[in-house]
Amino acid sequence: MGQRLLVVLLLLLGIMLIIFHEDVIDWSDDIFGPDDPREVIATLEEFSGTVNYKLQKTLVYKKPKQNLGLRDQDTVVTDADGTAVIAFSSGFKLEAGPNSIIVIEKPEVGTDGSIRVTFLRGDFKVLNEGRKGSLTLSKDTIPEIVKRPEPKPIRIEPPPEPPPPVVAELKEEVIEEIKTAKPVRPPPPPKKRETLPEEYIVQIIKKQAPFFNRCYAEHLRLNPNARGRINLAFTIAPTGNVSNIRLLSSTLKDPRLEQCTMSVIERASFRKYDGDPIIMNYPINFE
Repeated sequence: MGQRLLVVLLLLLGIMLIIFHEDVIDWSDDIFGPDDPREVIATLEEFSGTVNYKLQKTLVYKKPKQNLGLRDQDTVVTDADGTAVIAFSSGFKLEAGPNSIIVIEKPEVGTDGSIRVTFLRGDFKVLNEGRKGSLTLSKDTIPEIVKRPEPKPIRIEPPPEPPPPVVAELKEEVIEEIKTAKPVRPPPPPKKRETLPEEYIVQIIKKQAPFFNRCYAEHLRLNPNARGRINLAFTIAPTGNVSNIRLLSSTLKDPRLEQCTMSVIERASFRKYDGDPIIMNYPINFE
């Protein structure tokens, strides 16, 4: 009896963790998570509707809190009903509209010192113009994810009432057979939309390491002391193919190495899935 009760309690605990996993992750980060040592370069001042964010080098999106500090390579995503106001220390303030994906990057060494804000999708409006030259806005056009239309419900009509019986006259007449309409069966429920797990995506990218090393070896031949990072954005289609590759930033400043790295990502192959395209931004470090 005691073992059965323990099994039931463990099952209930597992179900609760699945339902409230986002709240559990946030609670765990608040209590046990280490402080992020990266410098805060912007603030998610306010938001409405459905808004999520993720940190650099992670694929897990979480729900933000008011006045959340944003750091280098952090990503903010707004849903169809969401908007987000992002403020900067220079006084610059902008509002990201619905269906937007924003990547924030700190100034690179040797540049004009402006923070770079890249819109991978969506639109924005400037609420307050801050110090001139403190911010660089760029917009990379990536096709909107086309959602399948919801199936229209089928209205099930009741079978028609049979006509009144024909009254027999003196001579017997044949009464026509009354056929009742068969009820329309509702369609089966739509299949649950699929996606690719983050662990699988990272695994496939890491398998491309030999090809990245070939690109880097050619770069080292020209510059033996080269070290740096290339940050790419790309889309994984339901067919498993990679498209819409974008170079977000690079500290190596070598067009041939950048193009070679993008070609490796473009040749990567993922398994097919029945769902919407997946938009990724991924940093690659060459050391």
